[in-house]
This record gives sequence, structure tokens and C-alpha cells, in this order.
Amino acid sequence: MVTLVVGQTPVRAHPPAPPAAPASATPTGNKPDTKTAPKTSVDPLPPGPAKMLVSDTCTSCHTLDRIVGRHMSREGWLGTVDDMISRGADISTGDETKIVDYLTANFGKTAAGAGGGAKR
Repeated sequence: MVTLVVGQTPVRAHPPAPPAAPASATPTGNKPDTKTAPKTSVDPLPPGPAKMLVSDTCTSCHTLDRIVGRHMSREGWLGTVDDMISRGADISTGDETKIVDYLTANFGKTAAGAGGGAKR
């Protein structure tokens, strides 16, 4: 801060703020914000009736890697989706059933092969 004297009254002037960095710039050493980072063109979800519902709902909080890296039973997926709802995920009862059906069909224990279990 600089104090200038104009006449007999001191006037305090703040130096101009540095120019703002472009929205796409990331300070060196910091990771980009994954919630606003652009999605890649690689789609890891297999086709299915609730694919877009799963993609849109789940990626509002995390990447799809959190899904495709796990293989759980129906009960496991139901527990996981219920946990996400308890953390604030906006999922209706009807959508919860569709999501769990899709995840079980595509990332169930049988989809992982013998001995597949939940990864943490």
C-alpha cells in the first residue's frame, strides 16, 4: 500500500492487482480440479440402458475410474450407491435400482472373473 499526500489529506492507494490467470491455467505443481476438468474422449463404460444415468450421476463427484476398477456383487453395489446417497448424491429410488442393475451387470463379481472382489 502506498500513502500519498494530496494537499493536507493523506490518501492511501493500493497498487493494482496482478492480472488474473486464464481459466485454463493451472499454477505449477498443482493438479487440475477434477470436478471442472474436461472429460477425456475415452469412455470406459460399456453400453447399457442406464449408461448415461451412471455416467452423469457418478461423475458429478468422482471419475469413472472409481467404478470400472471395482467388481462387486449386487449387494456390494447397492451398499456403495446407498453410501453415495448418504453423502449427498441426488439419486431417486427408481434411479438407484437402474444404477445398481447396470453396475451389477457390467461390474459384478462375474464380470471380473473368478475371485473378483471389491478394490479399495
